Amino acid sequence: EIERIKNGVPHSALLPPGPHSWITAASAPSPADIWAVTYLGGSVLNWNGRSWLAAPRGGWKAGTRFTGIIATSPTSVWLFGTSGRRYPGAGTWHFDGTKWTRVGGTGGGIFQASAAGAGDLWGIGNAGATGNALLHFGGSAWQRVRPAALAGFTYTRVLALSPSDVWVAGSVAGHPSLGHFDGH
Repeated sequence: EIERIKNGVPHSALLPPGPHSWITAASAPSPADIWAVTYLGGSVLNWNGRSWLAAPRGGWKAGTRFTGIIATSPTSVWLFGTSGRRYPGAGTWHFDGTKWTRVGGTGGGIFQASAAGAGDLWGIGNAGATGNALLHFGGSAWQRVRPAALAGFTYTRVLALSPSDVWVAGSVAGHPSLGHFDGH
């Protein structure tokens, strides 16, 4: 166990029992509210400012794969898990502070995402049968975005710094490439 003292209060970095895989992603709306997911096994962890706790489990199967997490507040946490070659993905889930709800449709196959704000998320993943896609959540639903300037782009990562500063990394015809959205 690793323990340190901060402002006279012990803080434990010991993870709770249960996770059987490595942490693949983490997100923090504040220093006292950090969320993390394991790559395999379906474990979601939450740092409450003092210790790590196992977060409430959603309806995903044990042994499923997570690939990302975005926490914009204690009542808005997004999980992402697409399928791999050997492991089933958990899909996309949203936590409202009480329960997890599975997201279907366009937002159901997100691999990785980034938040410009609580109601302004950008993701990459599979949009149904359409394959590799750039997706945007504007507060009510995930929608596919098809910028003409990025025709033929294969997305690998997205970073949303603000509503007018979103970057995508990937390739075009096998050549590394970046795309930038300036809000227009």
